Amino acid sequence: MDRRQSGAICSGAPPLKTMVIEAAQRLRRYEPRWRESSASMAAHGKAAGAIVGAVANRWLRGLLHKFKEAPAAACGREAMCV
Repeated sequence: MDRRQSGAICSGAPPLKTMVIEAAQRLRRYEPRWRESSASMAAHGKAAGAIVGAVANRWLRGLLHKFKEAPAAACGREAMCV
């Protein structure tokens, strides 16, 4: 395993990883929350690639928590709900 890769970036299907990284790049460019977070990390000397990875990871974790909080009836099929 390459030491430069870790966490969510190292696992998963390559097309999905590409989509998540591209989404993170757009989030940090257009969304105020992620723009501010990116600027803060850059001010602390983080590399651009590490910032994109951090934004992607935090964004996905946030989505996961939102899906966990959704009531089972909201997804239509209770068997498919998490």
